[in-house]
Amino acid sequence: MGALLAARLAKEVSRVLSGKISTTNYFWTDSTIALSWIQGPSGRWKVFVANRVKEIRSLTDKDSWHHCPGKDNPSDLLTRGISADSLINCDKWWNGPSFLHEENTVPVSYNVLLNDERAYLEELRPSERKTLTVTLDNTFLNNILSVYNNFQKILCVFSYIYRFINNCKKPSNKQIGPIRICEIKRAEITLVKLVQQLEFNSEIKDLSIKSMVNPQTTQRLPYHIRVRISSLENNEALFLGHTHDSIVTIPVTSTK
Repeated sequence: MGALLAARLAKEVSRVLSGKISTTNYFWTDSTIALSWIQGPSGRWKVFVANRVKEIRSLTDKDSWHHCPGKDNPSDLLTRGISADSLINCDKWWNGPSFLHEENTVPVSYNVLLNDERAYLEELRPSERKTLTVTLDNTFLNNILSVYNNFQKILCVFSYIYRFINNCKKPSNKQIGPIRICEIKRAEITLVKLVQQLEFNSEIKDLSIKSMVNPQTTQRLPYHIRVRISSLENNEALFLGHTHDSIVTIPVTSTK
């Protein structure tokens, strides 16, 4: 908080003196931890520190912050205790550290390199590991089929869903007007693949791993949708179960 107050005060003083005198701001702190927070990316720290570091960085240049050892810090005189008589005659209290009056305002020996993260590890933002689990849920498909029992209507619904997604992704190239044949074709392929994945999940896994399906679970039938496994094309149709009656006739009608 002390560093933040200094940054705010310096900003206000610079604003008042703007146009009157030329100023260059230097900031000093005896806390190497605070200095590491200011000079490091604000995104590394926890929220409380990150917000204050972000404000300090917006008000000041991070390179204008330097380390002042405790022995040269005038404010430490009061913290450690000093008599009034000694304070009256204390040059450090009234004029600041001696190096401020030297030509080189920032002594080289006071430039601290902070390579040891253990000093400020407590304020490091913990790394988050997120695991994504994908589950196959047929709720969406069942909801669609419970509303529409006509295959053509279902295709139109899927076509408009795809169009909406594409228009959101490419607002400069929005598709309008009646549904086109290519959109219906895409919806049909997607719909059949979705049902196949739900009804024949184990068979599709076998295809991807073994490139073959147990003959007891499928029936051969020419079909216009093919399952591609690398360069292999599988023409074995997967009959759809009675769970989705609206689509069960697709393989039959496609061969007439």
